[in-house]
Amino acid sequence: VFLLMTNQEYFEDNIYIAYFTVLSLMAIALRNIFLCLKSMVSLAKIDFLQPEKFNQNFMPNSLDPDKYARLKAELKTPYKGVRKFIYFSFGVSALLGALIFLTQLIAGQEIGNILPNFALQVGVIALMVWLYRLE
Repeated sequence: VFLLMTNQEYFEDNIYIAYFTVLSLMAIALRNIFLCLKSMVSLAKIDFLQPEKFNQNFMPNSLDPDKYARLKAELKTPYKGVRKFIYFSFGVSALLGALIFLTQLIAGQEIGNILPNFALQVGVIALMVWLYRLE
């Protein structure tokens, strides 16, 4: 990434590397979104409007014990997986932005404008790590 950002001729010759990197990151993000949606759809199949199904002594026969335990944990902390996914996604986005600003700082381009943006990206990374650890 450093070579791509600092050497324009190298970047123009190897543009497919940048395209591949962007496409692979998008594929990872889409896979994670799909997995979150898949888990939300499986949770939606259970009728949460009948609280007697979720008392301490009753376990539906159609659910295996592991799935039942996961559902009980989801009831205690709803959308925990979605929140963790959002924290992770924003953290990765901030990390990519920080790397880009860091390469520009190393190259010496407009330090006065780039330094506050780099600091903001590092702050977002720290915030997302903190929020992720709270979960």
